[in-house]
Amino acid sequence: MSLGESLDPPDPPEESAREIVERLLEQTGQAILSNDFSLAEPCFKLPQDIQIFDSGVPIRTVEDLRALFEGVRDHYASLGVTDLQRPCTSSVFHDADTIYATHMTYVLAGGVLVMEPYPVFSILHRDDGTWRIAHSVYAATPYMSSPDWAYRYLGSDRD
Repeated sequence: MSLGESLDPPDPPEESAREIVERLLEQTGQAILSNDFSLAEPCFKLPQDIQIFDSGVPIRTVEDLRALFEGVRDHYASLGVTDLQRPCTSSVFHDADTIYATHMTYVLAGGVLVMEPYPVFSILHRDDGTWRIAHSVYAATPYMSSPDWAYRYLGSDRD
């Protein structure tokens, strides 16, 4: 301890990593269930790549994001999805502006699972005070087991 050094601990972050992750999970889940892209769009940093294990899908523009959102939403509607349960299973600040997080996804119709649950790893980044999802890796499910699952919504001529 040196002269003039404060004995007070540094101020804690306004929100914990888990609170930030859960807020974004809630907002994106509500967007999908209510088919409200305007609620989802501000949650994502662009450009980014969405991965399913070793397959990456480039999301470069808002139009790419919208196409993927609508495709997933249409698929969920075809399954009769009424609820998404996506509990955060871990979250940690990598640095002041980056969070590493995992969550499980449970897709339900009338309280019944309609897809195998799957884990997701995400990196969240804060730009200009706003937290956004910057990158996600989804574990494969029967629905997403094909390396080109997202290309169905983005077109087959993607880089």
